[in-house]
Amino acid sequence: MCYNKIMKINIKSYKKIKDNCYKLELSDGNTLTLYDEVILKYNLLLKRTIDSKLLDELLVANNESLCYNKALKYLSIKQRNKKEMEDYLKRSGFSKEVIVKALKRLEEQNYLNEELYIKSFINDQFNLTSNGPEKIKQKLLDLKLNEKIITKYLQEITKDEWLNKLNRLIDKKLVIYKKESLNKTKEKILLNCLNSGFNKEDILNILNTKEITSDFNTLQKEVSKLYRKLKEKYKGSTLEYQLKGRLLSKGYTYEEIEEALQDLSI
Repeated sequence: MCYNKIMKINIKSYKKIKDNCYKLELSDGNTLTLYDEVILKYNLLLKRTIDSKLLDELLVANNESLCYNKALKYLSIKQRNKKEMEDYLKRSGFSKEVIVKALKRLEEQNYLNEELYIKSFINDQFNLTSNGPEKIKQKLLDLKLNEKIITKYLQEITKDEWLNKLNRLIDKKLVIYKKESLNKTKEKILLNCLNSGFNKEDILNILNTKEITSDFNTLQKEVSKLYRKLKEKYKGSTLEYQLKGRLLSKGYTYEEIEEALQDLSI
């Protein structure tokens, strides 16, 4: 829709459509879709007549409303922070000027509340993910949010609550790694929990309370496999030495290896 000179245009009718918008039928045969707040702001229900200059203003105002309403829809999915919202609106193709106005409006209406966002984010991370305090903190710092507020809400979760969460995570990993050797199981769980943002000392303390053993069937299979591979090259004590060395490197304990080698004639 383009007009090169100021001219009068009559609004023939309004038709309500979705998302608080109305479709306006104009006297020149064109239609115009506007948000209801734009219609009210410019008092169009009473004027019923616009000119091309006003039309340009309406299009600018409607684009600002579109940006704002798109932001509200994005917020309806989950709480967002200012940076997330700004990046989203940029990707949606809005200009910097329009985005700034939308963000200001959202902040004035308390939709972009940094403290509320941090609190909500920590709550979701604690309840819905396996992430520990350090990983959660880093995620929020990456969003350039206030470290003091982050620390405040992380500390609202008690030490016992974090330890219970870590204990549940370790129990899950013990099931996953149940066919690994004892030391490999501990090594993998330690690395996994560290990457999830938990404290090393806490991880080791909980691991030390668990009765963890190597899966003996898996060990026997490993012994048989290595024995078949090495017996053509080594004999006697050298073969036994090689077997024990390979198994120790795979994380099995000396006692487990001794028990598994009893049935072999070396």
